[in-house]
Amino acid sequence: MQILTDAQKLMAKMALVVLLAIGLFASGWVVKGWADDSEARRIEQAIAKTREISNNVAASAIAGITVTNTTIQGKVIEHVRTETIYTECKHSPETYQLIKDAFK
Repeated sequence: MQILTDAQKLMAKMALVVLLAIGLFASGWVVKGWADDSEARRIEQAIAKTREISNNVAASAIAGITVTNTTIQGKVIEHVRTETIYTECKHSPETYQLIKDAFK
């Protein structure tokens, strides 16, 4: 039977501690992933619920719109100006006549 030296026992304990630390780290990583997935699922559910509520509110608002068709019957008022008079005209009478001729 082989007897382990103190140095070998110490190395074995250190290896065991390192393996335990790695295992705890890995399991913490997995649990963190589960928590992140759970948070993402809660966010997705909140988005879906908000979308459903907004769609229902929009549908209710659209359903509340009443369409009214109205035919307006009345006279068409047509006003045709036959002679344009420039009230603030600063042109000479000859230029004024040229302007009037251009609009004919």
